[in-house]
Amino acid sequence: MQPASPEVTQHLNHSSNCLARATAAARSYHDRRRVIPLRDPQADPHQIDLTAHYTAPLTDGFSDARREVGLQTGLQKFAGVNFDVRGLVQLFGRDPELRGVKRPEQISGIQIGQRAARLHLLHSEGWADSTEAEEIAALTIRYANRQEEKVPIQHAVHVAGDWSGTPSTTSDAQPVWIGTTALANANQNSVHLYKYTWPNPHPDWEIAQVDLASAKKKASYVLVAMTLE
Repeated sequence: MQPASPEVTQHLNHSSNCLARATAAARSYHDRRRVIPLRDPQADPHQIDLTAHYTAPLTDGFSDARREVGLQTGLQKFAGVNFDVRGLVQLFGRDPELRGVKRPEQISGIQIGQRAARLHLLHSEGWADSTEAEEIAALTIRYANRQEEKVPIQHAVHVAGDWSGTPSTTSDAQPVWIGTTALANANQNSVHLYKYTWPNPHPDWEIAQVDLASAKKKASYVLVAMTLE
């Protein structure tokens, strides 16, 4: 309805660039669905760019490479917070390791370079079979003044499993997305994402970067997106 709108032009250019990138990188529809989409130009610095740290596309857990079901990519709003949803950052877990699924024990150097009162995490955990409050991963908040804060991620407190019949109960997080895949349907399950908000005790300090580390438990921590407020 507004073909001359700069916003429409920006969206069209972004879509064309994504299509060109996917077409050049893959030969089949299945392959194209595994290409990490380009970051939406409307994403702002509050939606942290995880492009350099993705270990897998969304089709590896929260979508389906064969059908248009599951978690959609791009800027998405969950529980009032905008997230840049384009891929997965998966950490080591003993169970996936035993099955031959290799994942890094840590992800270092997620660049932030800004102040924030709160840090919102859109995340989940695979192969979840932990006891309540067991730490499965941790974030290290590194401030520009060289101070640090550790943010533990505990099962059934800050996050819960990605597969179940209904979203799990957590004390400090909320289920914000329920989806499906063909495999989940076949097992009478759905897939879930949770949002956990960490209140920064030092909102006046600039956060330089964030590091992630697995606690090397059975479950594998999965970060989908991170947003500052």
